[in-house]
Amino acid sequence: MFQKTSGWPARLASALPGLAGLLIFGTANAQLGEHRNEDLNTLAHWLEGHFDNSQQLLDDERRGAGADASHNRIDMVFARVSLPQFGPVVFFSQQYSGGDPARIFRQAIYSIVPNADGRRYDMTIHLLLDHEKYRDAHLDATRLKNIDSDDMKTLPPECVFHWERRIDQFYGEISKGDCKIVSPRSGNELTLLDEFYLRNGELWFKDQGTDHEGNHAYGNRAGIPYKLKKISPPKNSNIVREARGVYAYRTLRDKTHRGSEYFKLFVHPDGSRTMNIWHDLHAKDAQFTVVLRVAADFRPLSAFVSYWVESGYKGNSTFRIQGNTLTTSTIGPAGSQTRSVEVPEHFSIGTHPVAADGWHQWYVDPELGSAGALNLFSVEASADLEKPILGQLVQMPYEVIGNEVISTPAGTFETVHYRLMGSSDVWITGEDRLLVRMTMERFDREYLLMDFESR
Repeated sequence: MFQKTSGWPARLASALPGLAGLLIFGTANAQLGEHRNEDLNTLAHWLEGHFDNSQQLLDDERRGAGADASHNRIDMVFARVSLPQFGPVVFFSQQYSGGDPARIFRQAIYSIVPNADGRRYDMTIHLLLDHEKYRDAHLDATRLKNIDSDDMKTLPPECVFHWERRIDQFYGEISKGDCKIVSPRSGNELTLLDEFYLRNGELWFKDQGTDHEGNHAYGNRAGIPYKLKKISPPKNSNIVREARGVYAYRTLRDKTHRGSEYFKLFVHPDGSRTMNIWHDLHAKDAQFTVVLRVAADFRPLSAFVSYWVESGYKGNSTFRIQGNTLTTSTIGPAGSQTRSVEVPEHFSIGTHPVAADGWHQWYVDPELGSAGALNLFSVEASADLEKPILGQLVQMPYEVIGNEVISTPAGTFETVHYRLMGSSDVWITGEDRLLVRMTMERFDREYLLMDFESR
């Protein structure tokens, strides 16, 4: 899996601070400053889930690890919760030993915010005092809504945990030697020496402490990190494949950040697909929520949209397709109404977020140089609240530019490059026809896939 250097992944070990490393990463972070929001979202996405080190225990047994080098079974659950009093990115965590959920050794609220240095993300730790009161709160986060200072002990600023993105991973640590706490078991002062490494699907950490004389107090004596892997959730028979991702909205020329978009795609046993999309276009004070359903061949089956625009809430609409009839039911400031229109066999629905923009070409032969016009049912999404969220059929000229391999922060993808309306370019990948990149040079716009995971 990874080559190892002193127990850490080789790429991480080579990235640990030295003068040259700091200069390199300082330059990289300056160049990636516009990705701050995407990096924070990626950190939150990778951290969420249930991790355990059961595989590491098997590896310890196979190699005959001694007492100093072996590990105990650790399970760590991180559930993102909505607790605005702690900040925008908040997790409830429950951690237990021996593979036994009853043996909880730590519960905490973790709040994560960008550090003012422009590179790191600070995680404040609020230890929960009554493990029984909040046992399994990740299964019912409403139990946390009334949590207050009497329920927790917030570790001091010296114990704030600092995360930093380093290429395709996050490295985190508590400032060495600065974090001191009193052990609830022994009553002695301990110095915490924690280091974490987080990558998509993996969480490695050194959780160690020393007493006031510098003697080992807890943690793996050999300094070998705990190596946890994310446990896949139970299989849902109605989902045969799924994917999720994050897009950055930004200007094409100077890369000014304009917003973000998040999607989840589910492929069902009959080949049909459902895509859930949420976007935050802060540059125009717009927030759209969209659910799209398409058949196995990508012909639309139904859609739902809910739009906030710069002038306020525009409303929501449901679109249902039966044969060649598309029926729209809309409600909003302009009132409610239902309207039906005839649609051709080959058409798509344009709801304005970009994740499903690869579905517009579902009936196009991607032969190099082919061209024509797409039938697009374009949904009304202007800031005019007097215009209901209906739609109309329009024709959108296209041209197939060819096959191209492109790289984004989410990875390297084999794509088909299309040009739309003579000036907009899209790059589409894979059997799910996902958009990797879109540029609109005339409007100085770029939409770029920043994070992607499929299984």
